[in-house]
Amino acid sequence: MKKIIIILSICLTGISSQAQMAHMVETMLQQIAALEGYIVTAEKGYKIAEDGLHTIRDIKNGEFNLHSTFFSSLQSVNPKVSGLAEATEIVALEVSMVNRSSRMLRSIRQSQWLRTDEIDYLTKVYSTLLSLVQEDVKALSDLTTDEKLEMTDGERINRMQVLGTDMHQHYTFLLQFSNQTDLLTLQRQRDFSDYETLQKLYGF
Repeated sequence: MKKIIIILSICLTGISSQAQMAHMVETMLQQIAALEGYIVTAEKGYKIAEDGLHTIRDIKNGEFNLHSTFFSSLQSVNPKVSGLAEATEIVALEVSMVNRSSRMLRSIRQSQWLRTDEIDYLTKVYSTLLSLVQEDVKALSDLTTDEKLEMTDGERINRMQVLGTDMHQHYTFLLQFSNQTDLLTLQRQRDFSDYETLQKLYGF
């Protein structure tokens, strides 16, 4: 019986040792694979650093003139870009919005149908909108002025299109908000007129 136990113990020990050995081998293989990955990454890093040193050396040696010329050209605005229809449209919308907002603000401040808090709120909305419009026009001015921004023609055109979209959204909001303001004052006038009519009819 003791022999059987000893033999079983030896077998189990052997199996356990084999399992441990297999686990160790697997772990070592994983470490080797990770090390190989690290070596590849390190080599790439060394290559990037080496290229960077070459670039710095080229700049010091005055061999970066072509790139300097390119970057300088980014500050000059192509007349074809500044003359795009989008630029003219943005300015036209800005003028229209300023005129309409000015009329609405005068009308609001003189209105007898709006409360003081309503006038303050409406004035703030129109003032905020005009500030956003002025920011877009300033951005357009920078886009179409030499030595303001370092951008390619394509980048300037894309930015101008974004400004055009923003300006159209501002204009649409202005029209909708102005219409709502007009409807509010008109409703107040009608309510007051109806009240006066009732007073005349029923004497209260």
